[in-house]
Amino acid sequence: MGETTRLRLQSDLLPGATRRVTVYTPAGHDGAELPLVMVQDGVAFNRLGRLHQVADALLARGEVRAARYAFVEPVDRLEEYGFSDAYREFVTEELLQQLDADFPTTGERVWLGASLGGLLSATVAVERPDLVSAVVSFSGAFLGTPQEREFSHTEESWLLERLRAGAEPPARWYMRSARWSGCTTCTTC
Repeated sequence: MGETTRLRLQSDLLPGATRRVTVYTPAGHDGAELPLVMVQDGVAFNRLGRLHQVADALLARGEVRAARYAFVEPVDRLEEYGFSDAYREFVTEELLQQLDADFPTTGERVWLGASLGGLLSATVAVERPDLVSAVVSFSGAFLGTPQEREFSHTEESWLLERLRAGAEPPARWYMRSARWSGCTTCTTC
């Protein structure tokens, strides 16, 4: 029902691959200043999960306020979401600069992701709190460190250590954990 804009970016920080982002603006809000939701795993949340359609239905019922959604597609999600300094700089500098230039915002930014996308969103929140109003994480993969890029078979957690050391998370942090049946990759569920 709203407007979809597809962006293709050539990154100076991530040379080689064209970066694709799909931006969705709800109907009737073209040109309006809106909060920006930075959605990791853009294809999954946009095409498969239809997050924008769910948001439209909730908006029509008056249960959420209008927001603009930037569905960011990774090229190599394990590499990029798992503590890649260059990728974080791409999304926090190059991509946000482009989005701010092309679409009016209120300055509010919600970072949303599942699993490693949740880790990326949380990492940005801890490192760049000035760019994050809220984090939404679905089954966030909060294990691992930049030195030990093991995200399921470790007790180490870069995020937990930062929070214990006093890093301030955003005032709004939402987490949803899934209970997997038949999962054989870990024993924590």
